[in-house]
Amino acid sequence: MSQWKWGHEHIALLQHTVYSHIPLLDRISDLSMPSSGDFYTLDRGGGFEVPADQPFARTHGAGFRGIYDLSDPDNSRFVITTGESGHIFSPHYRDLAPLWIVGKSITLSGSEDDLKRAGAQELVFTPK
Repeated sequence: MSQWKWGHEHIALLQHTVYSHIPLLDRISDLSMPSSGDFYTLDRGGGFEVPADQPFARTHGAGFRGIYDLSDPDNSRFVITTGESGHIFSPHYRDLAPLWIVGKSITLSGSEDDLKRAGAQELVFTPK
């Protein structure tokens, strides 16, 4: 019992909707990790319809967390479960997962020009 760890059984299942069904890509795209919390904690997350071999899996929880500072919007904090991109080969596919799992976040402050100077990129969709 001294070796028991809640995180060994309570896994946040972060599996890609499409790639989780394709051999090899299922392992590359799987961001599942040990998780704290349950239905009755601040780091809320539990599971309904969990896999039979993972009865304590975390399948429900906050995918987006935002703390808004209305007196200073530049001080507002955000995090997305995995990252900005759903493309598994993008550098932003998994970049926020380490922050999300420990309850940390980032700020998004400054003007559009400030963000671009800091390395932010813009993606524009134009209809044909």
